[in-house]
Amino acid sequence: MRKRWMAVAVSVGVTLLGRSVDAQQLAARVHADRAPDSVRVVANDQYQAGGFHRLVLGDGYRDVWAAPLRVPVLNLDQVAGGLLVVRENTGHQTRALELKSRDGREFRFRSADKDPVMQLSPAMQKSMLAPVFQDYTSALFPGAAAVAARLADAAGIPHTAIGLFVMPDDPRLGKYREEFAGMLGILELYPSAQGGGAPGITNFRDVVKSEKLAELLNASPDDQVEPRSYLATRLFDMFANDADRHPGQWRWGTRDRDVPRRWVAIPLDRDNAFSSYGGLVGWLARLDTPQLVPFTADYRLRGLTRMAADMDARLLAGVERPVWDSIATELRGRLTDSAIASALAQLPDSYYQLVGPELEAKLRSRRDKLPEIAARYYERLAQVVDVHGTDAAERAEIRRQDDGSVEVQLRALDRPEDPPYFRRRFVPVETREVRVYLHGGADQVDSSGTGPSDIKVRVICGSDSAPKDALDRRPWRRTPDGRLAPPLPDRDHRLVVLIHRHTVGFRTGLDVGMALRHYGFERRPYGREVSATLGYSLSAHAFGLAGALDLTHENSALFFRVTGMASDLQRPWFYGFGIRLRGDSPRISIGFPIASTSALPRSACAVSDGRSRRGRSSSTRLPETRDRLWPASARPAEAMTMARQASGAGCSSIPVRARRGRVAAFGSRQRRTCFPGCGTVRERSRSWRPMRGCTSPSPGFPSSLCSPSGRERAGRGDRTRGSMLHS
Repeated sequence: MRKRWMAVAVSVGVTLLGRSVDAQQLAARVHADRAPDSVRVVANDQYQAGGFHRLVLGDGYRDVWAAPLRVPVLNLDQVAGGLLVVRENTGHQTRALELKSRDGREFRFRSADKDPVMQLSPAMQKSMLAPVFQDYTSALFPGAAAVAARLADAAGIPHTAIGLFVMPDDPRLGKYREEFAGMLGILELYPSAQGGGAPGITNFRDVVKSEKLAELLNASPDDQVEPRSYLATRLFDMFANDADRHPGQWRWGTRDRDVPRRWVAIPLDRDNAFSSYGGLVGWLARLDTPQLVPFTADYRLRGLTRMAADMDARLLAGVERPVWDSIATELRGRLTDSAIASALAQLPDSYYQLVGPELEAKLRSRRDKLPEIAARYYERLAQVVDVHGTDAAERAEIRRQDDGSVEVQLRALDRPEDPPYFRRRFVPVETREVRVYLHGGADQVDSSGTGPSDIKVRVICGSDSAPKDALDRRPWRRTPDGRLAPPLPDRDHRLVVLIHRHTVGFRTGLDVGMALRHYGFERRPYGREVSATLGYSLSAHAFGLAGALDLTHENSALFFRVTGMASDLQRPWFYGFGIRLRGDSPRISIGFPIASTSALPRSACAVSDGRSRRGRSSSTRLPETRDRLWPASARPAEAMTMARQASGAGCSSIPVRARRGRVAAFGSRQRRTCFPGCGTVRERSRSWRPMRGCTSPSPGFPSSLCSPSGRERAGRGDRTRGSMLHS
């Protein structure tokens, strides 16, 4: 869920851990002064840390986790007439125990502390990074679900939390006794229906998961979600700073026996309410994972809506602005100052003294800004709207009005007398595009009106590649290995972190950058990308900087790309001058040299009779040559460019070619490059040295340069002129 980003900066945090955090230590520690009905516990004091640690990994609620509190012990005999252990139901990071009452009601006991290490690979679980992942649990507020439940009561939002308890050390826990005894956790009443359609304890005749709801919504218009209830719940999620609202965090209940059935949203798992991710690691992580939001007096809309974006786009498509405004205003009125104070009064005294007043001030500020955040979210969703039909036969009616607005209606063909199950009027100041998806069935489209085309309307019909239980029914795609994958984004923009490792060869190292991607309809993988990347080669000890602009076309594989680069990481190959070249060179040079980089050293044949140009060395230096400019290997017909050609006796016309087998693999300590003529260049020292046994020049190399006097003449001459190589 929120773990893949940590590799960006967790290596810094590893060094900050003063002591190791046991990822499996979830049970709260019971003190000696335990009472029969309650115990004094500490949620987890291993999250305590010093100032520098907090600067890097954030404050979160470390002091709250370490504060002692008195919590009631869960009495398995008295709660709901007696609870029986059914099985363990552990998720990605929460350990849970399913319980069942004697009258058939279902309960879950969920650990307050989390174990995010469970979702890591076996290798990562044993690495130094595992304690850092565990440490970030300190960003969660222990027992947040209990406080959120009191606020939900005031707002009229369904909830499942009963309270904070400690699991007793009871033999009835059976094989789960060792793991769960003494654990601090939240007891929840799991939403369910009982007895063949009879009203259950939540007055719902039926309760389903999100996958089943999507299957019902996709099959026919007989099942619809109650949009006002869902919108109120989503605004409450933002108010409580709960960004972890993916489809698995919901159940859906209906009280209707006959069609059309209206399904009400039932949110689960409020563990992320009031969560606050901070520190340098949190700041870096939010560049790619915006749902890791801090808890402040203001809203971070993009992060709070990322996990539920597909659900919101589907289920809120038919809700117009007046409904958003009225629900936000009503919710603000229900969350009074007294309601907020009463909910926070449920906190243990030690918790309230640490964070109570601060939480109350933030919640009041967020409550006052509910209409503002609702308007911002509505405006974002209204820009591009997806309207989805079902697999039944339907009729889509599109009416363009004289004022530029567009009215879209969907109705079942087999019940023409029934009102449309979808109807919304789109206005140009809010919406620029409407996409109507018609799936299975003998569908019809009726478009009329002579108003201006200020709003683009697309009707997409045909084969449906999306799974039947998917809320996002845009065309899904096949991955190279044949798997069915969700569709790529087709609206809005995202900031993406680019990380690419080079593990072999000349470029061994790391490229890190950022890309701003704008998405569009049928523009794959994006409509426009602006990126910047910084690379570093561990082998060459060199940097490279690149920037790029990518533009794609709708329904086309063509794209336009502009790239700019300033790099010392390229491999230059020089194939000589003129049109007469020996060997199997893949390039033809006509009148000027060709190389793959413009960052080239100055001299390719500046040799002397023992003195450097500055008189500081016994051999001629190649002042602009860099180790990183030497290739990893050389093939017979390939040559590398060393420098801007120095003027002088014969230098401007000397073809510089690497001889077979004379270039060692890059990374060798004693690599040498043998040049035509009588010497080698040591890449480490970047100096010319005589080569033993080299007595005659290669073909094309002037023999006069093999003598000391020739080398001296090559070293003299006009040092300011030369031939610049172009890439």
